Amino acid sequence: PGLASCGAEVPEVAGRYGRPVVLEADDARVPRVLEELDGAALAHIAAHGTFRADSPMFSSLRMADGPLIVHDFERLARSPYRIILSSCDTARLASVGADELLGLVAALLPLGTAG
Repeated sequence: PGLASCGAEVPEVAGRYGRPVVLEADDARVPRVLEELDGAALAHIAAHGTFRADSPMFSSLRMADGPLIVHDFERLARSPYRIILSSCDTARLASVGADELLGLVAALLPLGTAG
């Protein structure tokens, strides 16, 4: 919700894949998005992102019914193998502890996402 492009790129991006599952507007609810992400070879998400420097594991992507947070990805049986995040702030990281950086992307790698 709330993207400036109103999803104008969706038909073009979807046309580049065999038989994509496209979730737009009210279809892009957290439970349904997680269902489609679970075990996906490739996922492309265009959504507003929010980085939480005070608590990076609560960084999120805005879905129709609220935030999809890092902890939600941990509920998946298998994280998407590859994920394209067309989202604000999803590449930001916060220093935690001695040598650890946390954020949305950094949290996906140990869950099995290759890139």
